[in-house]
Amino acid sequence: MGRFAVNAARDAGMTPARLARIPCLNDEVLGDVYARVPTGSVLRSWEQVTLTDRGSGVGAFAAERSPLGTFGVWDQLFAASANLVDAFRVAADYTVTIGDAAVDRFDVVENGALVTVGYRTGTAEQDIVNAVEQFGMGLFVTRARAASGKDVKPVKVTFRHRAPAVFEPLAEVFGTRNIEFEAERNTITFFREDATAPLPGYRPGLIEVLRAHADSTLLQARSVVSWLDAFREMLGSSIGTPDLSLAVMADRMATTPRTLQRRLAESGTTWRAEVGLARARQASALLRSSSLPVHAVASRTGYSDPRALRRAVQRWQGVTPAQLRGESR
Repeated sequence: MGRFAVNAARDAGMTPARLARIPCLNDEVLGDVYARVPTGSVLRSWEQVTLTDRGSGVGAFAAERSPLGTFGVWDQLFAASANLVDAFRVAADYTVTIGDAAVDRFDVVENGALVTVGYRTGTAEQDIVNAVEQFGMGLFVTRARAASGKDVKPVKVTFRHRAPAVFEPLAEVFGTRNIEFEAERNTITFFREDATAPLPGYRPGLIEVLRAHADSTLLQARSVVSWLDAFREMLGSSIGTPDLSLAVMADRMATTPRTLQRRLAESGTTWRAEVGLARARQASALLRSSSLPVHAVASRTGYSDPRALRRAVQRWQGVTPAQLRGESR
């Protein structure tokens, strides 16, 4: 996914100089098939993509421009499945081959005559989250068409984000005007008849071979840890502590406050933005995984009061704390 996001950013106009400022996106890393590009660097690339068009479906367009085969073994697993239901499930099982298993979540639900695929990603600026989630949903409809050789159209599509300024482009990509916005979840629903039809690429035994290949590739994969990743990990462990400050973090990173600010600027971010992101991530995790009241979550994550927490969750996740908590039930 890192390599794809970089190419998409280049197509969107990212200059070599700007690309060079993003950690872990040098030619050595991008040329290593076993290198796992940090999620933060991938999101910085997506940020450039969103700058080209904040008003329609830039993420879905990116999926449409990535033909079957772009994502290697993940695409191969999809196309080699017996039917689309199996393809959706194996794609969800191997999300880690194209994304970050810690934040990217796919699920498949069969309900009578319908089959629904759901997807959500992690925490980032809302425009970036919107684009990435549009992309994830777009992948399933483009792969369904490519693997089946048919113009498969979903029954319904839902997005958590608000309706874009221009609706038609998304309707064109997904092949339906039945698209709901500000929904509880991102979902794409197909008729069961379409989802259980045999796929032409299915060969008995092939899916097992591809699974073994994917497992082997994952065993050899290695994460590329950037300075920014190391900083974010340390900052995340410090959220909610009473002494959190730029000076304290600089001391923990064995540097000076001025140098820390400079390194953050070189990485395209700021101390304030990083603290906000770390607090939002931790608060989101607590809301999803615990029954703590909102005021307790706010206190644990350094927000002044529940209203400040609600505003932050709305900004980063596009939903209220109650809606976020409901998604995990």
